[in-house]
Amino acid sequence: MKYTIGAYTLDVEKPFKSMDAAVKFTQERHPELSREEIERFIQPKIEDHEPDRSGGVSEQIKESGKSTSKSDKAGSRS
Repeated sequence: MKYTIGAYTLDVEKPFKSMDAAVKFTQERHPELSREEIERFIQPKIEDHEPDRSGGVSEQIKESGKSTSKSDKAGSRS
């Protein structure tokens, strides 16, 4: 994954999971860049969000119609 910050280019294996990770990585390599400069000019932008713990399963909430089940009083017969 390639990120640019003005004239700087960062080539990382995986996308940054948070802005904090991007700032730490960038400042280790380019200490002259401030946090504000990194946050303002990094491209593509990094969205901070909760880590995905779903394992690739999306959550969908559906309301099911009401159903009534009636069992035969005699039970099943063979």
